Amino acid sequence: ESIALIMIGMMTNHPVTSALNFTSSRAPSIDEFASKVILMLIMWACLLALVKKTCQAVAHRLWSYPVPIARASIPSKLPHPNPPGSAVPFDIPLLQATDEQIG
Repeated sequence: ESIALIMIGMMTNHPVTSALNFTSSRAPSIDEFASKVILMLIMWACLLALVKKTCQAVAHRLWSYPVPIARASIPSKLPHPNPPGSAVPFDIPLLQATDEQIG
């Protein structure tokens, strides 16, 4: 609410928020400068938090699709042989694997 009032005051040249005028050509006092810096830090923090949440949501949606347990499998021996130029599929379905094979 207070940020909204500051933003409205900046647009209307309200006397309470005239210290936060970003387009003034005069040199700001220490208090005015500190107010502007704090306001910009808060705005950047909010913007970066929003960008981070958006990127996480997109990444989760695109790259973390769950693998059905019935289609998952594990290799019978480690290290798993993977000759160059061909992919060898895992040979033990996860639902049929014993505790020894999983552990």
